[in-house]
Amino acid sequence: RVEVEAIAKGYNALDFPAVALILLLTACLCYSTKESSTLNMVLTAFHLLFFAFIIVAGFWNGSARNMVTPGGLAPYGVRGVLDGAAVVYFSYIGYDSASTMAEEIRDPARALPVGIAGSVLIVSALYCLMSVALCVMLPYTEITESAPFSSAFRDKAGWRWASNVVGAGASIGIVASLLVAMLGQARYLCVIARARLVPAWLAKVHPSTGTPMNATIFLGTSSQCCQFMTPTNLCMYPRLRLCPYISRALHGINRALH
Repeated sequence: RVEVEAIAKGYNALDFPAVALILLLTACLCYSTKESSTLNMVLTAFHLLFFAFIIVAGFWNGSARNMVTPGGLAPYGVRGVLDGAAVVYFSYIGYDSASTMAEEIRDPARALPVGIAGSVLIVSALYCLMSVALCVMLPYTEITESAPFSSAFRDKAGWRWASNVVGAGASIGIVASLLVAMLGQARYLCVIARARLVPAWLAKVHPSTGTPMNATIFLGTSSQCCQFMTPTNLCMYPRLRLCPYISRALHGINRALH
């Protein structure tokens, strides 16, 4: 980020790389859904290799003794398990984005249930294996809240280089998640526009590319403006609360125009 003293503190760290990344992904999504899907498949393949590396390396450097604690299997009791499950829930946000592609796949009635259920099962298994791999590498009391895998490898003798691999894999995952999120949200907005809940011009599909270009450009521009000056942690969960209010405001504007 580039800090500008003339802007209010807290919003003066301008993130040019984030803007450039969103611009590239927006252009890719506007160009073709097929090419965007191909890019997503490539990024996902690299991400799976990254997961496999963490799991294998974690078990290789780990010890089952780290899984044995004085407090037993659930040292924080049922409440601790439920608190952890509430946090893990946010890891599953986004799988419903596949349903937005119903108009662009050949057999949605068959492909969508298989795709959504299959992806959830596969990722759940990977989550569990990665969690176990981390816990056998070091006791859970020594796991850092920020960058746990990177810190775990950094503390292992001879495995400091692996923390850089973890960072690279995490970056690839962020790009893939952003690509899928923008793809799904553009189609959500397109369908909402058809129902006249937001301006109808957002529902227009480009005749050549077959993509909801107006909605994609609108979302890309909005995301760039938010991410350019706003800290990342302020762009995440608060936006979930703002969505209903923004939708109501746009609906009111749309009714006034018609």
